[in-house]
Amino acid sequence: DLSVANTFYANQIDGPSMTRLDFDRISTMEGLTAGTVDAFLYNRGIFLEPSLLLNRGLNPAQQQRIQAGISILDIFAMDEILFEFQASFNAVFHWSDVNIWAECRTSGEAIDQGKCQYMWRPQVSFPNARAYEVTHRALWTDTASLTGTYYLTVKGTFSAPMGFKTFPADEQELPIRVALAGDGVTRATTILGP
Repeated sequence: DLSVANTFYANQIDGPSMTRLDFDRISTMEGLTAGTVDAFLYNRGIFLEPSLLLNRGLNPAQQQRIQAGISILDIFAMDEILFEFQASFNAVFHWSDVNIWAECRTSGEAIDQGKCQYMWRPQVSFPNARAYEVTHRALWTDTASLTGTYYLTVKGTFSAPMGFKTFPADEQELPIRVALAGDGVTRATTILGP
């Protein structure tokens, strides 16, 4: 619609500001009908939604390199009968991505809203967790360096094989297995032991 283009030009709306337009702001612009505003907002949502046509993606032969770090906050409730322990920890994942198109510096539920919901981040799971909860999340992306950082605080119960042949002088390894998935990530499992 030429009226939308002309109105955006007159109001100095560029690409990045277009992604942030809300109903209140756009409906105050002269020259746009309510139907045009509704149609624009609906189609903008479809346009911004990630798809194979919009995301250049990685070369299929190229593997996504993700740096990971874990900081153990606490280990408690070690149960030698159930072969499990509880732990809380911070996990941070950092990567480079040529597809980063917007700045995202947010945490909590805001990660899944606005432009941040479309930013790639690894899908993190813990294969040896019997139960866990992510108590805090944060996502930072930088368009200048084309890098992203995803931060999690996790608390959970993890299974661990335990042996007691040298009891009471036994030592136990308490692994936390981290698995990453997502576009461009192939077999990326790391075992971290506190």
